[in-house]
Amino acid sequence: MTYLVVTIAGLLAVDCIGYLWHRWVEHGAGPLSRAHHKHHEMDYPPERFLHLGAYRKNPDPAWYIPAVLVLGLAVVILPLGLFLAFATVAVGYALALNGVHDRFHVQGNPLERIRWFLRLRALHLNHHRYPANYSILAFWMDRLCGSYLP
Repeated sequence: MTYLVVTIAGLLAVDCIGYLWHRWVEHGAGPLSRAHHKHHEMDYPPERFLHLGAYRKNPDPAWYIPAVLVLGLAVVILPLGLFLAFATVAVGYALALNGVHDRFHVQGNPLERIRWFLRLRALHLNHHRYPANYSILAFWMDRLCGSYLP
């Protein structure tokens, strides 16, 4: 296994697991969905999707569950160097997704000057309106699973 393979695996793991977790756990009916429902219904409903100032963080530790499971599996099956590469890519990508997501909700942030960001923000607004667009940057899982809404 090469570093290129674990780099791609890290990106795919975050996209796949993030999509599945977001769609089926955070938008499910179980106890782990409560904090995320607060994000949609109270903090950032469609009519108040954008805010001036700082993003109100969703205090939802549930994301740690899949992260710990995936990294725990990876540390068991990969040699140390490949695990470190996988973990660096996966954690870095997850943090980047989180940062972009936070900025979707903040009016006046510097990313608004970039056309692709505005397009992604529009897709995310559709996510707050409809059961669709569970991804943040790469919507291939939404397309594959039939939940993509342009």
